[in-house]
Amino acid sequence: MESSVDTFPFLEVLVDQKIDKPLCYENRGYVLSIGSRVLVPLRNKIVKATVIKGLLKPTFEKTAKIHSVLEEESLTEDLMELASWMSEYYMTPYQKVLTTLLPASLKKKTQKEEQFFVEKKAPTASLIELAASIHQKNSPQKKVLEVILKEQKGIYLTKLLELAAVSKSPVDTLVKKGFLELRKIEVDRSFFQHEDFILTPNKVLNSEQQIALEKISLKLGEKKFHAELLFGVTGSGKTEVYLQAIQKARSLNLGVLFLVPEIALTTQTIERLNSRFSEQIAVLHHRLSDGERFDAYRGILSGKISIVIGARSAIFAPVQNLGLIIVDEEQDGSFKQTEEMPCYNARDVAIVRAKNLKAVCILGSATPSFETFTNTKHDKYGISNLTQRAKQNPLPDVKIVDMRLEDDKKKCRALFSDLLLNKIEERLKKGEQTLLFLNRRGFFKCQICTTCNETLKCDQCDVCLTYHKGENILACHLCGYTQDPQKVFCKKCHSKETMRFQGPGTEQVERALKALFKEARVLRMDRDTTRHKGSHDALYREFKSQKADILIGTQMIAKGLDFPLVTLVGILNADSMLHIPDFRSAENAFQLLSQVAGRAGRGDFPGEVILQTRLPDYQVIHHASKEDYKNFFDEELILRKQFQYPPFKKMCRIILQSSQNDLLDRFGSYLTHLLEKHREEDVDIYPYTLCGLTKAKGQHRGQILLKALKFTSLKKMVLKIPKHEKIKCLVDVDPLQTFF
Repeated sequence: MESSVDTFPFLEVLVDQKIDKPLCYENRGYVLSIGSRVLVPLRNKIVKATVIKGLLKPTFEKTAKIHSVLEEESLTEDLMELASWMSEYYMTPYQKVLTTLLPASLKKKTQKEEQFFVEKKAPTASLIELAASIHQKNSPQKKVLEVILKEQKGIYLTKLLELAAVSKSPVDTLVKKGFLELRKIEVDRSFFQHEDFILTPNKVLNSEQQIALEKISLKLGEKKFHAELLFGVTGSGKTEVYLQAIQKARSLNLGVLFLVPEIALTTQTIERLNSRFSEQIAVLHHRLSDGERFDAYRGILSGKISIVIGARSAIFAPVQNLGLIIVDEEQDGSFKQTEEMPCYNARDVAIVRAKNLKAVCILGSATPSFETFTNTKHDKYGISNLTQRAKQNPLPDVKIVDMRLEDDKKKCRALFSDLLLNKIEERLKKGEQTLLFLNRRGFFKCQICTTCNETLKCDQCDVCLTYHKGENILACHLCGYTQDPQKVFCKKCHSKETMRFQGPGTEQVERALKALFKEARVLRMDRDTTRHKGSHDALYREFKSQKADILIGTQMIAKGLDFPLVTLVGILNADSMLHIPDFRSAENAFQLLSQVAGRAGRGDFPGEVILQTRLPDYQVIHHASKEDYKNFFDEELILRKQFQYPPFKKMCRIILQSSQNDLLDRFGSYLTHLLEKHREEDVDIYPYTLCGLTKAKGQHRGQILLKALKFTSLKKMVLKIPKHEKIKCLVDVDPLQTFF
């Protein structure tokens, strides 16, 4: 790909608006390259666009000129190459992929922020002398001087006025007299400004960690592409290997990208990075403001910031001289984009980006995805095994409790087993912490009619309305619709008196625990308690600093978090994922249960796990209780091979959505017939059927599944799909689930 286009008189650009075709503009002598961001005139407006090609001749008769260049927004050459691959592999228009690569803040009119900054102009001795000469105790000038003298490098005017509790007038007076200097400077709004962390030495690695680090360090030095699975049991010290690998990369002047699946993990990871590195670190995730993203992006693009940590979209950060990409908890579904095209998996994009740059990619997991583990079997990826916990402490002791017996004993559907309650009480007496996992937020899962068993659902989505007691509302977790529970009636039999709540959520668990253990300090971490910016951070720090005894949470507490004083983990409903009719349901259940159990006993005290289930004989439950990944993998792989599911065949899911159900059914049947007619030899077609989630946000949903040995065969089939103005077609390559 020719990177420089400044010698070409005309340029092809893709505008940020929804126009798939490139447009042609005349270059007015700007020094540009592929990926440069420019402003161009379009339909009486000035819009943002990305340069994709240089031309010797225009492709239009009348060609407008480039308006100006956005130097601080350009896409790097490697990102343009990555976008080209994503467009091909995820079967998405190039313009749509480029839009995905750019943070939302760059598509808006985000501006730099400037503030007044106050510095000493006269010598410190002169300022001390002046302050001493002012005898009036509450003199505004004296207050300003007292604050300034405590600052080594100056202070923002807003902060100075706040601390001194004065107006701007005394500051202006001191500036006029030549004692202070007032000037405007640009403010860095990057979410994370480096705090005063005490740098700590590297931890001593055990033999397995050392072997893994040496292998990674060797590959970093060779500057050749390499993918390495760091396969270690929970608590085996994968993070320490990451940190020392980052040190090696930085010693070679290589940039680093560190991907984590949950925002909840960023606080912990930042703390660890800042205990080792004095340089500024950029944090990227969807909770940042436009200004914070804008400043972080500019810092990364300029090379000022070389270490970036973030969630899925951080894989597109324009890190200079990128040499190391780390994908922690690589199996996690949060790395997969499913709402819109391109339906990319950040883990797979990380591998391709590393390959393009001849960089090293570390995939870390205690429960790797089947695709990743299979690639190690075929020597496509290297593998480093960490079989022991870093502190030599044993894996937690797991007890499986049959909740059917507890139900019989209590004459109702029990929430807690007696064993779990006794164990929680023990921890409270010892001053140790407990973590409880339930993958269902809200107070009650649903409201059901006891006469006709009809469940109350959202009008716009095919999901139950969940009751939230704190706000006293019924809410849809998909579209946000809410309803007053006092005005509810059964839509089938129209009865109001027969509506009853069923199924506990995290909010109910929290209330029950506070009633059972009145002295216990209980925290809840789910999407309801972490809506606001900084809430993950606050809850994490509160529990980490032992200001709470029990933490209740959903999936966001299941992975990666390290709380040394957590010695008890309770899994309240281990069966919820096993009922989903999806070929990955066993894999997902195993991964989640193993990860949750692994939060116990990571410090100096042994850990215990109480796993409550009504399916105690399921092999998945037993394998997860022992973190026995290899036996689970071997057993599950036999089933995958029998039905030719991934990793044995490539899969593509075609999701069709429309507000008109009849039209959707007709088009789904027609499309199935069309694909059958043009079937490639190695392609299996699963005919049109409704999705498990038949309706979402007012759109009816159906799907067709395709499987093939070759990706090219899948692509040929997908290209046969015609467009329909009233039906949205979403192509999901390598889907993580095929039901919802």
